[in-house]
Amino acid sequence: MDKKITTINNTNIINQNQLVNNLLQALVSKVENGHNVEFISKNNKTILKVDSIDSQSRTILTIEEQGTYNTSSMTNYKKVENISERRDLVKKLNKEGKSQSEIASITMVSQKTICNDLKAIRKNKQYKNSYL
Repeated sequence: MDKKITTINNTNIINQNQLVNNLLQALVSKVENGHNVEFISKNNKTILKVDSIDSQSRTILTIEEQGTYNTSSMTNYKKVENISERRDLVKKLNKEGKSQSEIASITMVSQKTICNDLKAIRKNKQYKNSYL
């Protein structure tokens, strides 16, 4: 589920504040119920990550200040256990320009695993290209 809200006028600012307040209340509830929550604030970007209790899904809320307005996005990811499916996702996220650390956060595996996945993807691509 992707939701994007761009704050341009007072109405959107109010809507965004309500969204953030609702999400923060939900986060407090999740922390109290044993969910893993991570909060990162760097430069003009704030990221909240919330894992499900069974660690099989992660919701990431990103709020970024961009001059006179803010952008917000909320995405829910499910952990992919199948290696080939995970590598397909890693390949897609890499093409989108995401760093290994960002991909690791999204896929809920270590950065080293992402590094190995990218090596395997490149090796597989070279192997396929050599026989085309």
